[in-house]
Amino acid sequence: MTRTRMTVLAVLAVTGCIALLSVTAATSSSAAHKVTVRIVHQVHAGGRIEFALQVRDADESWGERLLPRARFFPTTAAPGRWLSATPLTVRAPGAGDDAEAIEVRITARRLVDGQTEYRLPDGYVEFALQQRRVDGEWGERLLPQTRFLHIQAPVGHWSRGGWLTLCLPMASAAMFEDIGSAASDRAALVALYHDTQGEHWSNSTNWLSDRPLHEWHGVTADHCGRVTDLFLQLQQLRGAIPPELGNLAELRSLNFYGNALTGPIPPELGNLTRLYSLDFYGNQLTGPIPPELGNLTRVESLSLGENELAGAIPAELGNLGNLRHLSLYGNELTGSIPPELGNLARLKSLSLGDNELTGPIPPELGNLAELYSLDLSLNELTGSIPAALGDLPRLKWLGLSHNSLTGPIPAELGNLTLLRTLSLDRNELTGAIPAELGMLARLRILSLDRNELAGPIPAALGNLAQLVWLDLRENELVGPIPVTLGNLAQLKALRLSSNALTGPIPAELGNLTRLEWLWLNNNRLTGRIPPELGNLTLLESLMLGNNHFIGCVPVALRAVASTDLVGLALPDCD
Repeated sequence: MTRTRMTVLAVLAVTGCIALLSVTAATSSSAAHKVTVRIVHQVHAGGRIEFALQVRDADESWGERLLPRARFFPTTAAPGRWLSATPLTVRAPGAGDDAEAIEVRITARRLVDGQTEYRLPDGYVEFALQQRRVDGEWGERLLPQTRFLHIQAPVGHWSRGGWLTLCLPMASAAMFEDIGSAASDRAALVALYHDTQGEHWSNSTNWLSDRPLHEWHGVTADHCGRVTDLFLQLQQLRGAIPPELGNLAELRSLNFYGNALTGPIPPELGNLTRLYSLDFYGNQLTGPIPPELGNLTRVESLSLGENELAGAIPAELGNLGNLRHLSLYGNELTGSIPPELGNLARLKSLSLGDNELTGPIPPELGNLAELYSLDLSLNELTGSIPAALGDLPRLKWLGLSHNSLTGPIPAELGNLTLLRTLSLDRNELTGAIPAELGMLARLRILSLDRNELAGPIPAALGNLAQLVWLDLRENELVGPIPVTLGNLAQLKALRLSSNALTGPIPAELGNLTRLEWLWLNNNRLTGRIPPELGNLTLLESLMLGNNHFIGCVPVALRAVASTDLVGLALPDCD
């Protein structure tokens, strides 16, 4: 028995240590120079954690769990000490018997209270993977993004850690970069440097040098030397995005936020099928959004806002089934909103505001059950507000202002019980304000101003206990001001000006002690100004003109900084 084998058996006898696995990679293509694995684990009732390994198959699914003979970690192990064992050999998908092997081993340790940068409390186990180098020594521990397990996790349930990409053994990263795929990544980055005036970047440390790519500023590379992340936000990049970036086949994040890039978005970026995040927000990009971006089926965040992009929104974006966040805000996009966006079942935020979009709001957007923010403001949208928007149970922010929407406000919007902001101002909406809006118990901002709304102000709006901003000005509202508005204890702004409201000012408005703006001007209000308004000590703006008040002005109101009280021609009260 070899010395190594004897040592491992001794360790296993004392600690019940986990086993090690050896992964064999095929070499028939550039992609076969590596293999993707993940560590899986489950807690046993006897105070042990069982570890295993899974290999990603060619079809992107995960293979069966590989269970070596010795695979258990004792939860009673001394904190801080990494435990490991000898390797076993398994084969990667499609590898032949003569394929080169990657030897790896799972290692684990129990954490000391507060150990690692995450400051986890006592009771956690951290696991990692090591790969044997060509010199026979074990390399540094490779840490999956998800790599912590609590010893009191549910018993008998397999859980998975983050995945890792492993490479064929090489003497150095520089040697590995001789492989064509890594060399093409270097060529793409060199093109980026030259095309975007790299000599003027805020930080270009190691760019164009012979250092490994992961040492170039803003570049992350995997253990195979392939570029996985490119973070060059706020770096003063100027010029066009080179199409060569479409060759970065392992790229997962591409972030050029806040630069001065110009020209079109290269359609070649549609080749980046492993991409999770694409952020070009805040540049000067022009031209259309390439429909090829619809090929990025793994992407979760697509941010192209605050550029000068033109043309239609490609219907192909509806293919991005994993998309969580889509921002096209602040461009020059035209045409209609593609109904295919209603296919994005995982979408959480959709921002299409400040463009030149026309046509109706697709009712298919009501299918986005995960959506919490919808911004279609500052466009040229027409037609009615779809009642289907009331089917968005998680919605917290709905912005449809500054369009040309017509018809009534759907009563179904009262179903949006999580809504915090409802902005429908500056449209051409007609009909009555639905009393169902009084069911929006979490609403903080309600802006319906500058429409053609008619009928009375619903008394049910007084139920909106968290409301901070209520703006109904410049409509055709009639009837009295509901006394229930005096219940809105959090209100800071009440703007009811330029309607056809009648009757007296309710004394109950004097209960709104947080009020800073009270605009009731340009109505048909009558009666006396309630002395209770003098309780509004935080008022900064008070507008009561062009009504039919009698009596006198409460003296306390003369201290408000911005008023039109002089125009009332009423004396001060004694």
